[in-house]
Amino acid sequence: MNTAELRALVERYLSGGATEAEKRALQRWYESNFDEFIMDAETREGKESDLPGMRMMEKIRQRIPAVDHYMKGRAIASRRRTWHIAASFAGVLVIMGILCFQLFRSYYPKSGRYIFVSNPAGSIRDLYLPDSTHVWLNAGSTMKYPDHFNNERSVELNGEAYFNVAHHAGKPFRVQSGKLKTRVLGTSFNVKAYASDDRMDVAVERGKVAVSDGKISWVTLKPGQQLSYSTSSGKTVTGGADLQSILAWRTGELRFNAMRLEDIASILERRYNVKINFAGPKLRDFVYSASFGNTVKLNDVLMMLCSVNRIEYKYSPDAAMITFSGKGNR
Repeated sequence: MNTAELRALVERYLSGGATEAEKRALQRWYESNFDEFIMDAETREGKESDLPGMRMMEKIRQRIPAVDHYMKGRAIASRRRTWHIAASFAGVLVIMGILCFQLFRSYYPKSGRYIFVSNPAGSIRDLYLPDSTHVWLNAGSTMKYPDHFNNERSVELNGEAYFNVAHHAGKPFRVQSGKLKTRVLGTSFNVKAYASDDRMDVAVERGKVAVSDGKISWVTLKPGQQLSYSTSSGKTVTGGADLQSILAWRTGELRFNAMRLEDIASILERRYNVKINFAGPKLRDFVYSASFGNTVKLNDVLMMLCSVNRIEYKYSPDAAMITFSGKGNR
C-alpha cells in the first residue's frame, strides 16, 4: 500500500473505525517492514536528530505519559534502540513506527540495499514489497529484492511464492528463478522453482504472464494456464493449471492431483521439516490424488499414502527421517 493509503488506515485505526481485517493488514505490514527501518536507521550515524519520523515520534510520545515514563526508565544510550523496544511494548507505538518508517523512506535518498528473506521448512510467510506487491513465501524458500524499485521491479526467488503484483504502468515486475524469468505488469501468479528440483512451474490466476529461460522466446500465459520447465532438458510444456491444487499451500492445505510419490515427498519434506528416503526406486513412481486440511498431521498423511498402495514407512524421530519400503500393489 502507498503512503496515502497507509495514513488513511492508521487514522481509521486510531479513531477506532478500522475493521478486524484492516487491523490484521496493518499488523502484517508492520511485521514485514518495520525491521527494514531499524536496519536502515542504524546505518545513518549522526542523523537521528534530523529524522522527521523521530521528531514526529517525540511529539506524539510526549502526549502519552505511560509510554514516556517507560522510555525514560530504560538505560539505553541509543534513541533508535529505545524506540525499537518501545514499539513492541504498546500497540500504539506500532502505528507510530509505521508512520515514522514512511517518513524515513521519503526523507532519505534510496540506499540500493537488498533485502534477503528466508523462510524455513514448516512455515508459510506473507510480506509486502516496496511497491505494495503482496507475496506469500512457501516453506524452504528464499527471496532477494531491493529496498526500493526504480522503473523495473525485479526479485530473485529460490523456492515457491505466490505474487499479487501491484499494477504500476510502465514498470514491469520480473521474477528471476534459476534459469527461468517471469515478467508481468499487474497480475496474480504462482512460481515454483526450488533449486533442488528439476521442474519449475509458473501458473497464472489473474492477468497475463510472459515466461522465458533466456533462450526460448517469451511464452505468454493467460489465467488458468501453466508452464512447466525442465532445467535438465530445457524443454517447456504449457497447458491448463489446476489452480485449486497449486495454490492450496497458501492456506496450509495439501492437495495432490495425479502426483508421483517422489514429488509428494518433496512437499512433505518442506512442510514438516523431515527427510524422506526410498528403499526402492519403483516406489517413487506411485501416483496419488488426495487432499488434506491445513491441520493434518504428518503421520495421517503417511498412513494414507502407504495404505493406498500397500507400502510401508519407518519414521525415526531423532533423525527426522522417513523411509518408504515394500513392493506395493503394482
